[in-house]
Amino acid sequence: MLTPKFSLLTACLICTLTCQVRLVLSQTMPNRAETNVYPFITDLDEGGKYVLRWGFNESVIWFQVQVQTLGYVGFGISETGKMVPADVFVAYVTDNRKDNLAYFKDFHTVGYTHPESDVSQDWFLDSADAIDGWTVLEFHRKLDTCDTVGDIPITSDTMQLIYAYSDQDPASIDSIMYHSKRGSKAVNLLLASSPPKFYPADVNTMDFLNENYKIPADGMPNFHCKLFDLSNITKKHHIIKVSPVLSDLTEHNVHHMVLYRCYVKNVTDLMSHGDSFNCFTDAPNHITFCREHVASFGHGKSPMYLPEDVGIPFGGAEEANFYVLATHYENEESFTNLIDNSGIRITYTAKLRDHDAAFLSLGNIISPNWLQFIPPGEPNFVQKAYCSMRCLGWGIGNCWNKKKSKSKQSKSSRGQKSGLIKSKPSRSTKSVPMTVVGVQFHSHSLGKAMKLRHFTRYRGNRARENPWLAYDRSYDSEQQSFRLLSTRRKVNCRDELLLECTYDSSQRQRPTVGGWTEYDELCRGYMLYYPRKPIEGCMSWNNYDKLTSTDGHKINGTDVFRTLVNTNWKDDRKMRNILRQTLDKSWENAQCWTSSPKREISYAIDFFRQPRITKIYKEPQSSTCQGV
Repeated sequence: MLTPKFSLLTACLICTLTCQVRLVLSQTMPNRAETNVYPFITDLDEGGKYVLRWGFNESVIWFQVQVQTLGYVGFGISETGKMVPADVFVAYVTDNRKDNLAYFKDFHTVGYTHPESDVSQDWFLDSADAIDGWTVLEFHRKLDTCDTVGDIPITSDTMQLIYAYSDQDPASIDSIMYHSKRGSKAVNLLLASSPPKFYPADVNTMDFLNENYKIPADGMPNFHCKLFDLSNITKKHHIIKVSPVLSDLTEHNVHHMVLYRCYVKNVTDLMSHGDSFNCFTDAPNHITFCREHVASFGHGKSPMYLPEDVGIPFGGAEEANFYVLATHYENEESFTNLIDNSGIRITYTAKLRDHDAAFLSLGNIISPNWLQFIPPGEPNFVQKAYCSMRCLGWGIGNCWNKKKSKSKQSKSSRGQKSGLIKSKPSRSTKSVPMTVVGVQFHSHSLGKAMKLRHFTRYRGNRARENPWLAYDRSYDSEQQSFRLLSTRRKVNCRDELLLECTYDSSQRQRPTVGGWTEYDELCRGYMLYYPRKPIEGCMSWNNYDKLTSTDGHKINGTDVFRTLVNTNWKDDRKMRNILRQTLDKSWENAQCWTSSPKREISYAIDFFRQPRITKIYKEPQSSTCQGV
């Protein structure tokens, strides 16, 4: 059911692209309040002069823009983030305080000229006003207008939103002059998490901040970690919201922030609250394994709201008591005296929700010995990262036939036990599956699509594919937002997860390897699920055991990296095919781990063959526009 504000639609249609409508605003502009009509909000520009709010139902999406101008305002959807080609809505309010006349039209761009008017006008203006130097517009359209000439369907993929505005009104709606200000931003419109209708009375916040940290001016990427001892929080709470805290002067230097945590038995014997260090070169051993994911933020500023029946446990006996804020800084211009106070804020309550939730970290392990490699000149290069059936079963619990279990144990470098998983699933043992709530993807600049696939093994390495847990066909590393599943899904003992990352290296001249700088690549995903299990991460790496030279000779593991780096990727097409086949057919290693004191074994290793998919899932085609 549409909201009451759409009662203005009839008046706008009668006016034929011209409306005398007025929106009375009592707030000082801009208004960033979250409401039932507009639960989602983002700034499209960097200066806060173009504010977008929106809401949607199963068929229609509605927007409000607040723009600091009294000239015309443009808003649209682009295929690439550029102004061409794009689906565009343009409107303006005449500077006449008596009648406040508004003009609007649905356009599309085909070149860097005046936009062309759509034959089918599918954007509708609902209200408009010019007040205190701001233009405020409310408008809507169908998610899929079925207009194949000029319109772009709004889907659950990351959408490239474009904006433009001018300081002056045009002579008419069909003579839009060149815009003085413009830009674009990647936004997920349909799967963003929304705020709760009511917050508990006892809701509180806690900040994990880089207090007065001086960003190095050496021009190199910097990875700064800061510790927080929360052992004094002895009562259990639920985290219900996580949001970034950014400093105005340094937010462009913050490439990425992650909040980790772990359980440390004797905190006082280790580092102290507030201590900081380089995350990679100076990290003590006990922090190296502090890897339970709580939250992460890239360049996007959107907070993550947990569904109203789900909370992440925070505080209490034998819960994680040591938190680590890891911040990736970029300062290529070598600016001096950059003082940063950014970080991550959690919102929590003692009024516990129905389900204890947690994140499971997925992806490729990054290490010099566990190689992630992307050749140059590839527009669609796919890499895979598994959470194997046995690793996943190790985390779910009660999946194994204990009488036949033969797991070997050995001491790890931090004095805890590890296991090599060898046992098989027991069909008679009951277990509680994971219920998946949402997913967050993370790659660097080459990432163009991300998919979390879900398989069920039924005989040996044979498997059937279930519907995908999450998929973004137009992923943008600038917008690493949390994505709620439209339908929650269960993951069971005999299941397996596969994170597929598709990269576009067509503009690179040299190979790209896995790593943490913006010039390296990542393939990572964070799956929110309940009930919480004693497993924090489940990642894999390829063994390259099927890699051969172009003349058919097997390449030994110690020579894999040297061979790949020294290949002439520009001319050697045969080696490109060999590499793809190698990644598809080689054996995989999976590693799963936990810091939970409830589990004696801290991590496990699985060596397995990639599944043979006997039934591949095919995404159903939308029937919305059939016969149109």
